[in-house]
Amino acid sequence: MSKRIDDDGVPIGYWIALLVGIIVFSTLIIGLIVNSNKEPNVITSNTDFNTDLINNPNNNLNNDILSNNPSSNNLLTDSPISENNRDEIIKKMKDSIVWVKYEVTGKNQDGSYLETGGSGSGVIFNYTENKLSIYTNRHVIDCKFNTEMDCYQRLSEKISVRLQDGTIYPVERVVFAPHNLDIAILEVYVSDYENNTLYVNNDINIGDKVTAIGYPSYSTPNNDVLEFSIADGTINNIKDLLMNDGFAFNSIVSDVYTYFGSSGGGLFDNEGNLVGINTWINTENKESIAIKINAINGSSWSYCGKDSYMVGDYCINYCNRDEILDTDNGCYKICDSFYCGMNPIIANDSRCKNTSNILGNDGYCHQPCGSVNQYCSDSTSICYKNNCVSCSSNTYLYKNGTCRVY
Repeated sequence: MSKRIDDDGVPIGYWIALLVGIIVFSTLIIGLIVNSNKEPNVITSNTDFNTDLINNPNNNLNNDILSNNPSSNNLLTDSPISENNRDEIIKKMKDSIVWVKYEVTGKNQDGSYLETGGSGSGVIFNYTENKLSIYTNRHVIDCKFNTEMDCYQRLSEKISVRLQDGTIYPVERVVFAPHNLDIAILEVYVSDYENNTLYVNNDINIGDKVTAIGYPSYSTPNNDVLEFSIADGTINNIKDLLMNDGFAFNSIVSDVYTYFGSSGGGLFDNEGNLVGINTWINTENKESIAIKINAINGSSWSYCGKDSYMVGDYCINYCNRDEILDTDNGCYKICDSFYCGMNPIIANDSRCKNTSNILGNDGYCHQPCGSVNQYCSDSTSICYKNNCVSCSSNTYLYKNGTCRVY
């Protein structure tokens, strides 16, 4: 039986097989490239405590985080930066910066009411389905991370951001970086936003030019004057820093000295690519320190539901105004009855009109506390766990046994 052969003497079946092989191989390569660009899911639930307070971990944070800059000249040509190009780069960087306002109500450790807050900066890095994702520092929007704020117990928190067009939006959700890193993501829903692609650059070196942008606040009586600051400088050092759990990350030290309020703003290279998030300042050396952008992308970001807030690795309920937070993370109300959280002791003293009471040495009948033969002689005392407890003036006994201001 004869086989068909082409003009060069090679069977047609050989060419068909070769063509099929090329198509299959090309399909595999394209699939690998597509899969390599998928970002990991960045939400993790806290399964060790109050899992009912934490949102469904399957509701993954959309983390199309910052596209890696494929080349050093994707925004500019290889020629030196012209004044026109520089203006375009500044506008691009500026448009990605937001002002962040944080307000919190709570109670001091003695139970007294407090209202405090602050402001900072943020960097828009993603816009998907009317949702903006914004980087900021955790200490900007978490009073427990901020040494300037007194934050024993929180009753409510409100975070809002102002875009460059002047509109202010409420933050719908806050997501925290792992390892207690001083980074958070704010999620904001907007009706319309002109998408501004932001690139990152992890390939930076000492001596590179950088620009820091943020909202430092002036020291005014009402702290109501804000400045939008754009400052240029040079990278002085790139340091390795270590968290308490052993997590290591890079920081960028530059002479672009930023002021309070610039926290959470962006540090950009000379071509407008994001290289870090401004986080600390060294007042002695007039230096700024940013967390390098490659330390941020991770897979274990966590968050709490709207009725709770995160402290350490736990989600804790917001207490009501008439409640206080105890060391067991429970919310307790005022204990205003004589027997607080106990079954009343019955004295069965026939000498009293109310036979459940006991006749005291003062000739009056009292509710027994501790035993059928004991009572609280001080009329201001409350029987708590079989002990007579008396709180000082202007304080109240709570059901956790502590005297606090209401």
